[in-house]
Amino acid sequence: ATDESIPDIGTHGDPKLELIVAAEPDLIINGQRLTSQFDKIAADNPDAVQLLLDPRKGEPFDAELKRQITVLGKAFGKDAEAAALTQKFDESIKAVKGAYKTDDTVMAVIVSGGKIGYVAPTTGRTLGPLFDIFGFTPSLKQEGSEDHQGDDISVETIAASNPDWLLVMDRDAAIAAGEPDYKQASTVIEQSEALKNVPAVTKGQVVYMPADTYTNEGIQTYTTFFTELATAMAAAK
Repeated sequence: ATDESIPDIGTHGDPKLELIVAAEPDLIINGQRLTSQFDKIAADNPDAVQLLLDPRKGEPFDAELKRQITVLGKAFGKDAEAAALTQKFDESIKAVKGAYKTDDTVMAVIVSGGKIGYVAPTTGRTLGPLFDIFGFTPSLKQEGSEDHQGDDISVETIAASNPDWLLVMDRDAAIAAGEPDYKQASTVIEQSEALKNVPAVTKGQVVYMPADTYTNEGIQTYTTFFTELATAMAAAK
């Protein structure tokens, strides 16, 4: 991002697709919010191979993360490195499953703009799939969306669900940490009167995803988080 020799094609709202053409790429890796431009990019760059590596709907999320890195490993001649990453990822999943007590309830949230948003099991952004991967018992079963800031729900409702574990993504840590009004997710959680008596807080069982999660959400990030989560859960036994 700081290398000025690399073209900046703008944002998903105002992409500069002509810069892709000018770069004459052999390979284009697309995904997330530029997926809507897939057909145009393909038409403008007929000689390039375009990969779309977003996790596919209806497929297990952990398998899709491994698919991403495996395909990239093949594309760049890094099959061995990709295999090593998937092995570490599998090991981190095994560690969490071994450390998690099924009687413990889990709540996932996204903190953004100083507000705490609810992440629904399965469907919620970033943390929702973990309920399926690990068989977590949700402290609250409520439908939700894939909103990148979490769903609007009162912090009192979150507190009333009395979670034993609170899993947190700090959205602003990746995009607004330098802003004067930025509040760390840990500060927001700790200063919440409504949450101060829930087991997750009183027992120190709040686990935060890496600070840059929102802007990558890759297999390495999840491996790091799962490893830290497994360590926390094992220590709580």
